[in-house]
Amino acid sequence: MSIPSTVGPNVALVLQRLDLIERKIDWLAERVTWLTYSSTTPTQESSDFPTTVMSSAPASTSKESAATDVVDGYSAEPSPADTPHQPETTPPASTSEASTVSETPWQRLDEPAAQALVNEVPLDDKAAHTKTTTPSEAPRAPRGEVPPAPYGQEPAPVEPEQASAPWTSPDSMHHAPVAGAASHMQGSGPVGTGQASSAGTEQVPGWAQRAMREGNLGRYLLSGAAAVLVLSAGVSLLALVWDSIPDPVKILGLALIAVTMTAAGAQLGISRPRYRVAAATITGTGGGLGFVSIVGAVLLNGMLSPEPALVLMACWGLVLLAVSHMTRVLFTAVVSTLGALVTIGFAVSHVVHQPQAALITWLMISIYVTVLALTCVVLSRNTERMRLAAWYPVTSMVATATALIAAPIQPMLRTSVASGTGIVLTLCLLLVCQTLHASTQLWSIGVETSGWDWGPTAVILMLRIGNLMTEQMSLRLAHTVIVITFLLELLLLALAALATLPICCPAGWRRAMAIGHEVAFFPLALIGMAIIDDPRVYLFVIVAAMPCLLPAILNARVEPAPILALLGTVPILMAPGAAHSRGDIWSLIVSVVISALMVIVAEGLGDRAACSSPVPASYAAPSHVQIRVLALRAALAVVAFNIAVVVPFLGSGLVGDSQSAWAALRAVPGLATITFIALGAFSSGATPKRVLSGQCRGSRYRVGPRGEALPGPAGNQAGAPAPSWILSAMVAVLAMVTLSWAEDASSSIWMLLLVAVALGVGACATWLLLPWRRSAEVCLSLAIGNSLLMWLSVIVATKVDPGSVLMSVLVLLTGGACIVLGFRARLTILRHYGLTLVLLSVLKLAVMDVAAQNSMIRVISLAAAGVVCFVLSLLYNRYAQEQRHENDQNPVDSRNI
Repeated sequence: MSIPSTVGPNVALVLQRLDLIERKIDWLAERVTWLTYSSTTPTQESSDFPTTVMSSAPASTSKESAATDVVDGYSAEPSPADTPHQPETTPPASTSEASTVSETPWQRLDEPAAQALVNEVPLDDKAAHTKTTTPSEAPRAPRGEVPPAPYGQEPAPVEPEQASAPWTSPDSMHHAPVAGAASHMQGSGPVGTGQASSAGTEQVPGWAQRAMREGNLGRYLLSGAAAVLVLSAGVSLLALVWDSIPDPVKILGLALIAVTMTAAGAQLGISRPRYRVAAATITGTGGGLGFVSIVGAVLLNGMLSPEPALVLMACWGLVLLAVSHMTRVLFTAVVSTLGALVTIGFAVSHVVHQPQAALITWLMISIYVTVLALTCVVLSRNTERMRLAAWYPVTSMVATATALIAAPIQPMLRTSVASGTGIVLTLCLLLVCQTLHASTQLWSIGVETSGWDWGPTAVILMLRIGNLMTEQMSLRLAHTVIVITFLLELLLLALAALATLPICCPAGWRRAMAIGHEVAFFPLALIGMAIIDDPRVYLFVIVAAMPCLLPAILNARVEPAPILALLGTVPILMAPGAAHSRGDIWSLIVSVVISALMVIVAEGLGDRAACSSPVPASYAAPSHVQIRVLALRAALAVVAFNIAVVVPFLGSGLVGDSQSAWAALRAVPGLATITFIALGAFSSGATPKRVLSGQCRGSRYRVGPRGEALPGPAGNQAGAPAPSWILSAMVAVLAMVTLSWAEDASSSIWMLLLVAVALGVGACATWLLLPWRRSAEVCLSLAIGNSLLMWLSVIVATKVDPGSVLMSVLVLLTGGACIVLGFRARLTILRHYGLTLVLLSVLKLAVMDVAAQNSMIRVISLAAAGVVCFVLSLLYNRYAQEQRHENDQNPVDSRNI
């Protein structure tokens, strides 16, 4: 209808609403017409959604079909049976303009666009009255189609600007209804509610949302229930008539039912992809009955021998895999895996009853799991056609891991040592290859489990190889066989780590696998060394550690350097009383040195990788850099411990009863400590590479290049930092221990050498704290420590009595020296300490030493003490005059003081 030009605004608004109501009536009539038409032509629903226009039901059907396909991992293709060639027809439309308006989403009428709609009413009226279209000739208006969802993902929801909302009331003038989005809005409620629900479900993964849909839950649960009920019914029927059925008929009947159900399920899954869940249920049930029939043929009066039964079960499992690939349903592959587990369990039962057949039985199992793994590798390549095909290698991994865990190692070794060991190691190699391949396949579809999946594999390897070596030792086999087995394990770990290095692999996958390899190597190596208890294999462990940790090093990880350093500490766990040959001990010492060199190589490669290769933002953060520096410092500390402690500990087995050799060996820790301190091992920027290359020599922790103390992180400079205190105390303890060793030296030359080493170590302890000497606690601790070290050195070197007059004079001289140094350096605490020593020594000379000596010694002692005290009194007199002079010049300051 048209709007007269003379009407007022109220009449125009009424006419506008009447026109809108007319459009709604046209839209409702159009919907009813389509429903009537669709009920007469049901096959039209299965056609592609671009051919259904002017309605929302075809879009709903397409979305439901797409969601169903995504759940099962692939996009179903319409079969010829489902899409017969019929002439395409379209439900009638009242007017093309009404159809266009009804399909325009979220058209606002309360803004300036409303005026445009009023202006267009005469044209629409004219078109509506001048043009009529029959149902068969109705034009197909283009619709805003939602693009198909990416492969394996939920179809993206339409944005609010493009979505449609149900017409809730005739009074609502804000939005126009849209027919094409009816299926999208079913059960969604008002706009606000729908948006809140969408925001709440964003936290749930897409696969979880799809699995939690009522339709999916219903069909999966009911399909499983149907399978259970069918199997229960079959078992109940067999229980009723079992005794009256001949054994061949039982087995052949079960086999025939299994083959029929499997074939029927496969045909249903291929011809009608819409019913593939039901097809998977039928196929899975048939696959299970196939395994039951084969096992029953063995158990019922021996109709079938175990060896042919194993072959049949293996072939049947491969048939199920092929059916799973044809129907594109992973559930059938799961049934095949369960059948493989049944096959392995049947083989275990057979070996228990016939141990002599263990070798041949497990050889067949190894061939079976190998063929199964290769088949899954071939099937997993077709992820474009079936997204869930990436899970095929995981199903074969389960079978291989079970075969390795259940392997009868002892019966196989009793039959043939080489063959039994070879079968176990072959299964280990197969499991490692499957883990690498499966993790890459899962990573390609977004399942980022790499690193974690290597953990169970490493645990299985650790248990089974450890069990293999234990069984070899229990059978008292040649030690060379056990060593070769352990070396093959190390080679397997190294090859597995190197297989993650090619750049064709995803970078994220390589980083994740690097973590798994570096975590798994240490326990695997330690358990093997504990079982073998042969020092000669330790050198091979150190060498194999480098390729195993190389992926982590090239990914700029911080852990390899400390791990390599800790591997050099392991020989200290060797029992001190254990008898080892000189060659074994030298091998251990060389291993410790090689571990230190590998730490330096690891640091260099890690620095180059961090600088040259792009790393994630978390790796380039300052916190990660700080963690790397701390890790390198920890590695440096372990390297210093290995050289200063572990090497002399191992060398103690080479010296025998030679006292000179023992004295030289006891000087190594002190000399190594002095060397590391001189090279700057305890400085702020110390790393193994920088220290051992001499780049940090002369540096100390938080000390500037000119020897000045640097402020702490908070800007304070009150005293020495805690690390300097701890290191200085440790070095001082080493000096005291060296003095105790010097006292036990049989030769005076070695004794003086050890005393000199002890004094050098004590000087290093003082040097570490010297920049903070103005601090009272630092000054006093240094004075006490150096005094004790000097007095003990004199006692050890001269072998005098600690209570002798010589020691009293030495204490007196020490106190005097402290007073003099205190005056020169203006250190009050040092002067007080020296004055205390002087008074104590004078008291001891006047009361104890003089009474115990003859007259000449008494005269000399008293005279010497008097001279020293007189000189010190002059010094204090001068100091007092200086204080009085300062007070006269600054009387205000003195009164304030």
